[in-house]
Amino acid sequence: EGLEVVETICRATHERQEETRRLAAEVEAMVVVGGYHSANTRRLAEIARSTGKPTFHVETPEELPREALSRFKVVGLTAGASTPNWLTRAVLQALEEIEPPTSGLRRIGRRALEFLARSNLYSAAAGAALTWAISTLTGGFEGPGWVFPLAAFAFILTATTVNRLAPGERLPVCVPPRLAFHRRHALKLIALSGVATVAAFLALVLTGKFWSSGLLAVAYLLGLAYSLPVIPGALRRRLGAARLKDLPASKDILIAVGWATVCLFVPLMGGYEGPAWRVAVAGWYVFALAFARAVAMDIRDVQDDYLQGRETLPMLLGTRRARWLVAAVLLSAAFAVATTWASGAVPTALSILPFVVPPAVGLALALAGKCLDGETRCILAWDGLMLLTAALAVVCAALE
Repeated sequence: EGLEVVETICRATHERQEETRRLAAEVEAMVVVGGYHSANTRRLAEIARSTGKPTFHVETPEELPREALSRFKVVGLTAGASTPNWLTRAVLQALEEIEPPTSGLRRIGRRALEFLARSNLYSAAAGAALTWAISTLTGGFEGPGWVFPLAAFAFILTATTVNRLAPGERLPVCVPPRLAFHRRHALKLIALSGVATVAAFLALVLTGKFWSSGLLAVAYLLGLAYSLPVIPGALRRRLGAARLKDLPASKDILIAVGWATVCLFVPLMGGYEGPAWRVAVAGWYVFALAFARAVAMDIRDVQDDYLQGRETLPMLLGTRRARWLVAAVLLSAAFAVATTWASGAVPTALSILPFVVPPAVGLALALAGKCLDGETRCILAWDGLMLLTAALAVVCAALE
């Protein structure tokens, strides 16, 4: 008597339940992420099952029934209100790695792209291609055309591998796939980096590029020391940092400086007698692309709740300001190249296309509001700007 029923389901929970019903109607199976004892998560699983679709309630990525899920082409994913975003993202990544057993060529192609992206072979190849292409803007470097791209390839591969495997680094709660890949294949990647490094220095020395090899050695020392406590005691106390990695925004800036060094200044040390303006414009162009790529990957990690520190710009400035900073840097690089053409320094409009189109594409990506879905796709897209530069340089050279 006098019983009053009050609707106590909060708006967010109600909306999530309705979204689960709509999603389940559009997919072949459902995965619900969250605690087995969570009332709202269990309710989501019940709603998904009531639609007649196979439903799998899991707490961790390891609990996914991979063989059962491989039978479906479209799988929906939802999570309880109390489920942390990093856990949901981890389950999503695990789902993306599940391929139907009949898609042989597609599975092989996807795994090949993931291997190239996570091993940094793709990034190293992009650096090598950019080194070759940038010689078009500077007027060319003295020496064999393959020596300096090899040096850039070796440096990018080695510096990234060593810093991801740096001793004393604590793994985040949710490990990014590329970091997990490095931990699993540490010995192979170190061996590959060592072979590439020896080959690069031998090539520079045997072709008489001693100044170039010296600058490359300095770049290696700085790159390898990034995660080590190399800052002296007095300066360490003043800065409040023991490693270069502890300095605010150091990661994105030093990555861009490293790329500019190995893609431009190492070749220049081997011999160059062209105008200084070309060096300045080319240096800023390489810095802009590498800087944009580094910040974009950091934004991607922040969106996925991967552990980040003040060494990244998105954590220092916020993702929105960092995105606009990337846009400004890319726009300035394209403007610098276009200005040199307008002043008559570059003979034809065709010759500036390789150095205006990639920043324009990067600008569009930066202003899109979020990075591309999927870590591998994000890496392929941003490193692809360097490969696009080289491809356009080849086309323009053939047409001129």
